[in-house]
Amino acid sequence: MAAGYGRRMDALRRVPILLVFAGLAACMGSRPPRPAPGAVVGQIRDASSGADIASAAVSLTSEGADGRAYLATTDAEGRYLLAGLPGGRYRLTAEFAGRSRTVEAIAMAPGTTVGIDLTLDLASEGADPPVGLRSLRVGEITTRQVSDLPAGQARIEGAVSDEGSFERVPGAVVTLVPIGSEAVEQTLTDERGEFRFDGLAPGPYRVAAYYTTTGHGQIEVQRSLELDGGVAAVVPLWIELSR
Repeated sequence: MAAGYGRRMDALRRVPILLVFAGLAACMGSRPPRPAPGAVVGQIRDASSGADIASAAVSLTSEGADGRAYLATTDAEGRYLLAGLPGGRYRLTAEFAGRSRTVEAIAMAPGTTVGIDLTLDLASEGADPPVGLRSLRVGEITTRQVSDLPAGQARIEGAVSDEGSFERVPGAVVTLVPIGSEAVEQTLTDERGEFRFDGLAPGPYRVAAYYTTTGHGQIEVQRSLELDGGVAAVVPLWIELSR
């Protein structure tokens, strides 16, 4: 009897403790989730030749009261990534060999990835006047000679972005069709919203991207270009997610 009574008392003593832990768990579960961090990605190229600029310094500065700065250096293909960013307004500057270019008024929603590709005119010196994000020329198809491409082959690369926000669109379906042929290649944009087709024969091509959104159905854009051997073409594809 005494032993059974003692066990019942121990069980009763644990009840308030369990209730306290249950209450804490309920309070913790009711907290709103933290906003996901965002990112700015892009590529820096020479304005004259279209060549990738490696080792360019890229800085992103908050236009808020804290003025916090985030730094990156472009890789061998001129690409950069600035991650872990809270939502807000920013200013981005790219610098290389005495040249610099600044983009202001970059509005970033929490958890989004904004794509900003820039060119630097390495044939001149100094800094270009700052420009707003909306004033960037984003629709041009550019080409450049690539020494490591096999003879008689070409490449198409680019990114899919939203026209309204400059946000990159991961998971978009990109289709490549040689004009006059029934052959079709498809790929998905990666987490940076980028795509790439290698080992292409010279000739005319059509590149299309489509993305399905709730309430808007399928959104599609397509562009055409002519490829020469030994050339890499950068094809930006812009869709209107908010329409």
